[in-house]
Amino acid sequence: MASALFAEGVYRLFKTWTALNLAVENLWGGVDSEDKRDWFVGVIVEYYEKNGQRTDPFDIEQILEQVMSDEFSTILEDDSAYQIAQTLARMYTECLTNKSTIIDNLRAKQSSRPTAQSVALTRCSNRGVPILTGFNRSSVLTSQTGHFSLFYGYPQIWLHYRD
Repeated sequence: MASALFAEGVYRLFKTWTALNLAVENLWGGVDSEDKRDWFVGVIVEYYEKNGQRTDPFDIEQILEQVMSDEFSTILEDDSAYQIAQTLARMYTECLTNKSTIIDNLRAKQSSRPTAQSVALTRCSNRGVPILTGFNRSSVLTSQTGHFSLFYGYPQIWLHYRD
């Protein structure tokens, strides 16, 4: 049970990791980027299963940085690997004691997060901008009058207005 819970937690934590999500959504790991993310989750879970409480967050940080570099051609300069490694260590300790506070928080956060398209449509309509539909994650859209462009990626949406 604890192993399955920890695996779910790693998956959910990775879904909140901006650097990894940008790499997956922009296919920096190739067309199989999503599969690589899932494999990456398995690497971390397996490492914790093998090493247990002896797992050093510094080692996990190094693994995170190495996989991001090797598999997604991404050099992390934002200290996110350290933050993810620390969260993984706390989450693992919680799972050993049958607690799931971190994972419950991730579940709540992810279930309440709107989709990128729904946020884009809301923001556009709130600003009196025509509602745009039928775009994908890599879209850059410009209105017919050329007054704005909509540019979005995970998890933020940026609206750039030109006057």
